Amino acid sequence: MAAQVTGGRSRGRGGGTRSLPDVRRPPLALLAAAVALVLPLAFSTALAGPFWSARAALVPLVALAGLVALVALLPTSARPAALAGGAFVGWSIVSAAASPQPLASFAGAWGLGTGAVFVAAVVGAWAIGAGGGDGTGRRVEGALLVGVAVNVGIALLQTVTDLSRWQLPRFDDRSAGLFGNPVFLAAFLAGGMWLVATRIPGRAVPWTIAAVAVAAAIQASGSRFAFAIVVVEVLAAFFALGRRPALALVVAVTLGTGFGAVLTNVGGGVSVSSRVTSEPVASGIRPRVATWTSATHAVARRPVLGAGPGRYGPATGPFRTLRLARSQGSDAIFADSHDLVVEYATTTGLVGLALLAVFLALVVRRAGWMSPLTGFGLAVLAMQLVEPQHVALTPLALLALGAAAPVPARPRLTPLAVACAAGVTIAAVGLIGAWQLRQADLAGDRAVALRHARTARALLPMWAEPIRVTARIDAFHGRAKRDRAVVAEAIRWRRRAAAREPDQPSLWLDLGDAEAAVADAARAEPAYRRALRLNPWSARAMAGLADLAHTRGDAADEARWRARLARLDRA
Repeated sequence: MAAQVTGGRSRGRGGGTRSLPDVRRPPLALLAAAVALVLPLAFSTALAGPFWSARAALVPLVALAGLVALVALLPTSARPAALAGGAFVGWSIVSAAASPQPLASFAGAWGLGTGAVFVAAVVGAWAIGAGGGDGTGRRVEGALLVGVAVNVGIALLQTVTDLSRWQLPRFDDRSAGLFGNPVFLAAFLAGGMWLVATRIPGRAVPWTIAAVAVAAAIQASGSRFAFAIVVVEVLAAFFALGRRPALALVVAVTLGTGFGAVLTNVGGGVSVSSRVTSEPVASGIRPRVATWTSATHAVARRPVLGAGPGRYGPATGPFRTLRLARSQGSDAIFADSHDLVVEYATTTGLVGLALLAVFLALVVRRAGWMSPLTGFGLAVLAMQLVEPQHVALTPLALLALGAAAPVPARPRLTPLAVACAAGVTIAAVGLIGAWQLRQADLAGDRAVALRHARTARALLPMWAEPIRVTARIDAFHGRAKRDRAVVAEAIRWRRRAAAREPDQPSLWLDLGDAEAAVADAARAEPAYRRALRLNPWSARAMAGLADLAHTRGDAADEARWRARLARLDRA
């Protein structure tokens, strides 16, 4: 008679029982694997922001489900880290509510999305990984390796062929994989290299070949910082993996670096090697140091609560110096500090930074130093000491650190199901909004384009981007048909966009240019001056004011603005 299985016990022919492994998969383990698989691959050409929107839409889902998981961790050994993470999330919400632009601080900037909801997702991702129980780490590692394999394959293809027809072009002649930006690809692969390296002792040949491919893709990304992390990983391998696996990794990285250099040379791209020989490393460090220095003024202005999560650019813009404008670009403001410490000191204040430090210290202590997932998480976070955060990468780093030392948390299924359902609904709204915004940009007919833009505005009310797109549609059709009424409507939309996010200088510059184009100097000049208050060295604003002075015949004022513009070009 076949054995019957009930509740993990087996009743045999003689009535005795024996233990069987529990084949039920904890919901958090499955969710952790799904997040690890989807975030590295989420990409759609049908959405506005094809490399960002799909991932950003998943952030509320991870945040909501993660907070349920965080509560479930409180009775476990992960309680100290869970309490620290909850305190950091709570402080971030308070900081966002106290921000000059609370809605924008909760959502984060369009295209970046690192507001308070993102902070909740980062902590929530850790909780999901940490609460999955046995087997979570294996599932997360497998999912991440799938993401690494797909991104490596696409990155290497990008070196030798043009994938623009699939909306996968190179970025600045550097491979970007499915991340749209070589910096983010390199950060993901720097973590992926350690996942691959730790498998070399078990099966040397296939995983050494895999390491060759990963090294080649990092070379093709042109990221010098990622390559430096790989060097550190190679050194760490001698202590963590043993001499023979470490030597195999040395060979793999050497061969991969050479192979990647050959591919990029054949395809006419930019590699790590070419950047090292042609660009001084200081050229990449100098703008970062300058913007970190300017952030000290923003921290001093709001040292306790900070400017609000995701508000680094608006907080530091008014303190930009001439030196920073020269090195970074006069109208190119870092929306992210390119350093986690400076970012959260500025946006959540010194209290928020302290809470983050405690949380990360407890998380890393729990994860231990020898886990492959710990290495992945630390490599990704190390990149974010010199590069921006990312809606996929930062949560993935914390998910990996959580899954490195999971406990069998038991969240209540009803709250978890409600959280997941709410997260999926929010994600669907965001995806539909991004699709509508993309259609608005593509539609040739003004009425059709405006219809799509109207829906996008309704579904994405926290951002000025749909309003900006609406203005661009009317401006294009108004100029094409020389219809003054439509041009005037475009200007009204630009005013609404600037009112939605009044601390974004680019919106005031767009408004100033539009007002100046219809010779409305009375409205153009205040817009340019508002942009200058937000960015004191904006070349567009100064050029606009100089042109207005020339139009009204004020030679002295024009000369003053031209002289200030000329200072930007001096070495």
